[in-house]
Amino acid sequence: MKVLLVFVDGLGIGRDDRAVNPLISAEIPLLRGLMPGTIAASGPFSVYGREPVALSLDATLGFPGLPQSATGQTALLTGLNAAAAAGGHVNGRPTAKLKALLEGHSVYKRLLAAGKSVTFINAYRDESFEMMRDGTYPASASTVAALGAGLRLRTVQDVVEGRAVYHDITSRSLVERGYPVTEIHPRTAGAIAASIAGCHDLSVFEFFLTDMAGHRRDMNLARRVLERLDAFMGGVLENAFRTGTEEMCVVLTSDHGNVEDLSTPDHTRNPVPAVFVGVPAEMRPRLSRMESITDVSAAIVEIVCKGR
Repeated sequence: MKVLLVFVDGLGIGRDDRAVNPLISAEIPLLRGLMPGTIAASGPFSVYGREPVALSLDATLGFPGLPQSATGQTALLTGLNAAAAAGGHVNGRPTAKLKALLEGHSVYKRLLAAGKSVTFINAYRDESFEMMRDGTYPASASTVAALGAGLRLRTVQDVVEGRAVYHDITSRSLVERGYPVTEIHPRTAGAIAASIAGCHDLSVFEFFLTDMAGHRRDMNLARRVLERLDAFMGGVLENAFRTGTEEMCVVLTSDHGNVEDLSTPDHTRNPVPAVFVGVPAEMRPRLSRMESITDVSAAIVEIVCKGR
């Protein structure tokens, strides 16, 4: 079974308070229905006839303090307790110790070793490749994992030709930088992501504007970012399941909380969502036992290798 993982940076499950939680007031019917906890829709919720498995996962990794991106993303992508390996939560870019975990134990490498195909949907600007060549690129955990597994990084030309999605979903920031691309609707970007995922056993897309909006504590910006994500997920799900087959599972999860609580510019210790849409019925009990973000990668490997 194919898996499309949509990793959303800084998306926690917050309290039902529209004064601080943009997930309550934003126009996000799909996300509100998918996510568990206080913002979940009442009653059963299905997506194209498929009932999601929606979980709340602990993102603290058993350590005090606020969860951070480097350790959280490493934990998601490897299934290892990155905070334990690093001696605590690590912000920003992965340290040498975390890089070693990402390069040696990522979900990418595990699936490639099993003979499966893996891809990273995000595109990189030309400047990023130049910085990679001269050793000055500030690689995130997702980039370190992709490079460590030998994945081909997609380019702006791939965006132009409909073979990649830029991190902002719509490509607006590329247009503003002068790249010869056309801004697209988020649902169109979701359709592109689903199309790419149909050609690989595991495909991953990363969206981090949620984390940036949370740090800025800008309610209007946060709502707009979440609404863009909601439309993108609509395009993903509509196209992933339009053939009526059971051959794809779409997963949405995060590394730590942030955007769900604009009372603070910092990350939160809130649980994060893990939503599986299209998972085989026999795997639902196994998924219901997940407790931590360290459980995500093993679940993905099992779905890819054992799902129908």
